[in-house]
Amino acid sequence: MVGGILLLSAGLGGLVHGKLLALAGGSKQLLFWLSLLIPFLFGVGAVACYLEQFWLMMLGFAIPTGLVFANVFMASVIYLLRWGSVAGRVGFSTGVYGIYFGVWGAFYSIIAPLILDSLGLIWLLGLTGFCLAGTQLLNLRFVIDPPPLSKPAKTPHASVAKPPQLTPRDVVRIPTFWIVALFFFLFLTPGFGIKIVVTAFTGQVFQVSQSTSAIIAAAFLISYGVSRLGFGILSDKLRVKPMYLMFSAIQVITLLATAIMLPFFDGVLMFAVLMCITGAMFAAGKYLWRVVMVRIYGAENFHVPMAMTEPFYGIAGFVGPLTLTWALRATDVVSAASYWFYAASAVLAVCAVLFHLLRRVNYDKFVAHENQGVQWT
Repeated sequence: MVGGILLLSAGLGGLVHGKLLALAGGSKQLLFWLSLLIPFLFGVGAVACYLEQFWLMMLGFAIPTGLVFANVFMASVIYLLRWGSVAGRVGFSTGVYGIYFGVWGAFYSIIAPLILDSLGLIWLLGLTGFCLAGTQLLNLRFVIDPPPLSKPAKTPHASVAKPPQLTPRDVVRIPTFWIVALFFFLFLTPGFGIKIVVTAFTGQVFQVSQSTSAIIAAAFLISYGVSRLGFGILSDKLRVKPMYLMFSAIQVITLLATAIMLPFFDGVLMFAVLMCITGAMFAAGKYLWRVVMVRIYGAENFHVPMAMTEPFYGIAGFVGPLTLTWALRATDVVSAASYWFYAASAVLAVCAVLFHLLRRVNYDKFVAHENQGVQWT
């Protein structure tokens, strides 16, 4: 519940990013002040654990931490995408950020149980807060601002000299926004469920030790990070649409195979392999989301729709773990989990259909107030 609320809060936090950026005076300043907040918030989480206060954990830790992380995330990603747009390597810049998260997550999934066993949860939260803040402040020490774009990025299917700046009101009137929002909610929900609950799932369903569960989680996150970088590089050279159709199709197959075979698994190895494949496709799709937004709206205009899509990202981060946890609380855990994987497979099949409906924004039509259409040609 805490993890789901944190992700939901992070999604909603994307909506206030522009205002905070303006108040702070730029990305560097915003990242600096938010980094200083991180140890304090994890300290509140530690106090909540010590006092055994669930609502303090929710209101003092999960919700504000989600808001902070959303804005750290948005500021960092937009910064990297600006570098990528200047260099013509948007996918690569996204992939670099992705593998950073994957490697950090894999390392943390191994080291956290050791700290938890030796020092306890309170110390784990405190050390995590200081490590996150320290790495962020260290990153800022080496940040170099990207130069401005030498010329406006080419917007496909449009001949206007400079695309008009989209406002939130403009964005919600474009059908593509709602298709993208629904697509990413459905696409991310199963992956977030597995990502957040995989350790508890393997322990409860397969009765493996905590260390084995941590190794499986680390393998999932390593495949997660490598996939982000590899497909990010490929996205600079290949069309994104076929890649997303592949991401969806592979997840349909692996999730369906998991649903069918889960009652018959003798051990955890095959399940771990299927989850790593699923995680790799989920991660690639999750991080190439930024590339999709740049391709749809152009390098000058992707910021507003990307921030407005964040709440759907957050809802997926809440619904996925919550529904899979519900399955783990059932009397017949294996059957309930199988039904969850069947449903997840069906959801990914719907995603493949939705992605066919996407199209780039045609700014000629936008200026003329004409219907954009919904077919990405």
